[in-house]
Amino acid sequence: MRNRLLFFLAVMLLPLVATAQNWNYNVKLDDGRSVALSEATISPSKPTSPVLQRKLTWSFDQRVKKNAAVKYCETMRSLERSNRGDAFDRMRKLEADFKKLLTDEKFFAEQKTELDAFEKELAVMPEDVVPTREQREMERRRTYLVYEYSRYCGWPRERFPMDKAKEFVARNAETFRLFEEASRCDDCDWEQNIRGNRNPIALRMEEIQDCRDLYRALAVKTKLEIYEGRYDDAVKSLRMGYRLAEHVTASPFIVSQLVANSIAGQLNGLVLELIQQPDAPNLYWPLTNLPRRLFDYRGSLDCELDFLPMMIPELAKALNDPESLSDDEWKSMQRTALLIYCEYGDLSSEGTLPMLKTDGRPDAKRIDLAVAAVNTLVYPKAKARLVEQGKTPEEIDRMAVAKIVGLYDTERFSFIRDEYFKEVELPRWETQTLNVNYFEPTGWNEGPVRKLWDLLSPAVGAYSGAITRTEREILLLRLVEAIRCHAADNGGKLPQSLDEIKELPIPSIDPYTGKPFSYKVENGTAVIEAKDRRQIFRNVIRVM
Repeated sequence: MRNRLLFFLAVMLLPLVATAQNWNYNVKLDDGRSVALSEATISPSKPTSPVLQRKLTWSFDQRVKKNAAVKYCETMRSLERSNRGDAFDRMRKLEADFKKLLTDEKFFAEQKTELDAFEKELAVMPEDVVPTREQREMERRRTYLVYEYSRYCGWPRERFPMDKAKEFVARNAETFRLFEEASRCDDCDWEQNIRGNRNPIALRMEEIQDCRDLYRALAVKTKLEIYEGRYDDAVKSLRMGYRLAEHVTASPFIVSQLVANSIAGQLNGLVLELIQQPDAPNLYWPLTNLPRRLFDYRGSLDCELDFLPMMIPELAKALNDPESLSDDEWKSMQRTALLIYCEYGDLSSEGTLPMLKTDGRPDAKRIDLAVAAVNTLVYPKAKARLVEQGKTPEEIDRMAVAKIVGLYDTERFSFIRDEYFKEVELPRWETQTLNVNYFEPTGWNEGPVRKLWDLLSPAVGAYSGAITRTEREILLLRLVEAIRCHAADNGGKLPQSLDEIKELPIPSIDPYTGKPFSYKVENGTAVIEAKDRRQIFRNVIRVM
């Protein structure tokens, strides 16, 4: 419980400390759509030989056969040690000045109110579950320290505090040495033992959240290297960052994939910053040699596909051989589903079911009554479904109510789960035309397991969209580098159309829409656009 509370505190603080380095920023249109706008001013440059001398991945002989997770934990401890005094001395001043550092005062007020409310909850919690004062102070110290430095990464070159960044990088030299060692490791095992775990949702994920802090520290170092013109060092730091994102995906949860994609997206922003420098090398081929999909995400998808069967053993048995369950096992499946809903219902917009609790805890007698009530709601549908499948009235009458409902509930769960996951290997643009009505939440008349799925189902759509956006960003970076190469061969002039670029293969198809990128030149400025149902992605490019 204590670890979970610390995790919630970290999540609550996350919007406050998120790095300001962005690939784009949003502009609202009158019709309600948003424009994701990215701007770049580039100088002509051609790839130099050897073209892969600045690879964004470690080569085979640079990697070692070790567990990166162990090294990352060492790196985080080093980061905390190196900055402990500095953070302690400056934390209170940062809190006092925090509102001035944010441009959106309403956002700050909302976040601060949330944090204050959480602190009040801590004050009345039983002593055995409340994080100690030292634990809370350490969390705040590290959070505000990371914010202090990472916020600089969103500032333009003329406002970037070079002296402070140099001091920070020098103080954390040991941290970055350990970081590099971790990034060179072939394997990564976070030791999150999922198989056989009856409550995988409660597994600790502090290390995955800590990786955000490691990236923020690395972003300061990378930005400094870019502005000092140490491009080879900056590429090496980017290599460490992309490898960190890849290692994060070794955690078997979709949320870990989203963290990794967030890190990769911010790294893409740093690449965009690098290639805008007047004498920056052309990174077309290093970007091209990144994997088309940066990460292997199948493990997390397979894991979350089986989340509920792991939490409810009777469900796993029912999916494999429904006739092997006894009447008591069918009842146990329904009861367990309601107990889990009680425990995690507060995470949903519906909230928990107050009738199932006494003094804030699940009440066994009330759970049994709820099972009976749900069976009453589901029974007519479940019975009709058995008739459709060819069961005779006599066969149905011999079945226990719990089995009739359980068979229907299991079938509905199996159907909706497969519908959720069947599209993930399709290109994003192919999924845009499919029917998604089955994603709508249902009532209790579909059964407790099916209802529990609505509460705990993973955000597959958001995950698929995040992966595709990261893929699109890398394609756009390649396209920018191709334009730089063309400009170098044509007196600094932009191509009037993408077909004019003959020097390098150009990525012309947007993986999000399946349609060509829109390209036009207006008043010496190139505009690349891609559209989907909700957004217009506009990339504005100028040549120095």
